[in-house]
Amino acid sequence: ELGVGLPSVGFIALISLASACLCAAVPALRLRRARLSEHLRDGARGASSGRPRQHVRMGIAALQIALALVVTVASALLSRSAQRLHDVHPGFDAEDVSVVWTLLPFARFDDAAAVAFYARLGEQVRALPSVTAAGLTMRVPLAPGWSLQETFRSEGDARKLTLHMHVVDEGYFSAMGIPLIAGRGFRPIGSGRNADIVISQRAAAALFNDATGAAAIGKRLTRAAGGPSYTVVGIVGDVREHDLATTPSAMVYRPQAVPVDASEHDARHLMALVVKSRESSDVLVPAIRRIVRDLDPSVPIFNIESMDEVMRASTARLSLTLTLISAAAAITLLLGAIGLYGVIAYMVALRTREFGVRVALGANPSRIARLVATRGLMLTASGVFAGFMLYVMLAPLLSAFLYDVSPMDPATLAAATLVLFATAALASWLPARHAARIDPAYALRAE
Repeated sequence: ELGVGLPSVGFIALISLASACLCAAVPALRLRRARLSEHLRDGARGASSGRPRQHVRMGIAALQIALALVVTVASALLSRSAQRLHDVHPGFDAEDVSVVWTLLPFARFDDAAAVAFYARLGEQVRALPSVTAAGLTMRVPLAPGWSLQETFRSEGDARKLTLHMHVVDEGYFSAMGIPLIAGRGFRPIGSGRNADIVISQRAAAALFNDATGAAAIGKRLTRAAGGPSYTVVGIVGDVREHDLATTPSAMVYRPQAVPVDASEHDARHLMALVVKSRESSDVLVPAIRRIVRDLDPSVPIFNIESMDEVMRASTARLSLTLTLISAAAAITLLLGAIGLYGVIAYMVALRTREFGVRVALGANPSRIARLVATRGLMLTASGVFAGFMLYVMLAPLLSAFLYDVSPMDPATLAAATLVLFATAALASWLPARHAARIDPAYALRAE
């Protein structure tokens, strides 16, 4: 959670004050060290300005343009990444799905009691009028947390593969909208033992070289190091469990059941209830609370949220980065335009007499405007070149935030450059128009 409090406000005020002092100190030191004759030469009639100061002004303007290019490109790339992630199908249907976590006290629930409690809980929740499907899982996709890993050996194959493993019940796949590709799901297990197993398409391809899963149905999987064997009864679609930007992992699903073997993990005491309902969570959650209270008043429910909220939270880092970079891009682009306008306008002010004389001698005002605008665009071009050099150095850092977009994407770089030149053209056009409208008589009188 991010917020603006006294420490952040104080830090911003301190940085602003330090920046103001620095900007005031630089010209003050220059005035203190410079000789009077130098100031008279710089400000003499016909002189435009001291060349060192002109170079400093143009350098600052070019630096602002360079920074504007970097943050504009970064903002555009992050926007494209966010759009690509939004289009990614996670492998499940999050619409109208609510998540409710429960925790059984270990002192009062052994494996058989835990399995029986969750079997009754799932059965009663599925019986609610507004509920279309409900299931239990030890881990919610895209939510923070860890998953079990087990090493398996498939029937007729000496290879050993380490796969992610989830513990779910018979209603989980329907509640999450995970498609059944082949075979069947889990049967209601009650409190008995169960050696059925369901695997994902990627797991079927890794274990049996069959992405469709048809060849895996009925095959046996054995836990490595002499563990128990399980029968593959179904193949389900792949799910992005950890991150939308991460390729789905090969997954093995086991039912919430009493362990078949003493070497297995105990039955889960911490489980999430996922419920697909036609009612809102404001109506659904109180009904679930009543069911849990009737089953056992000591069992808590917590971390109540929707799957839409879980998905938004999984992309929170990218969303926050995109918001900050977009704001920085807009501000830096504005500062770059203001800096360019200031430099060109100051140049026009210093050359007022020159432009007045040119107009008096018959020069075309439009040619003077083009001269001023060209000066601004040349300064912009130098800033863009410096910006590309800076961006090349920073691109590897940005690539960690991107998904399915290259940091050197030509279309994005071209679009950012066009935006920058369009902004610079507008900033240069205003002083250029003023230069074209200079009255020769007024310019000569002013000098």
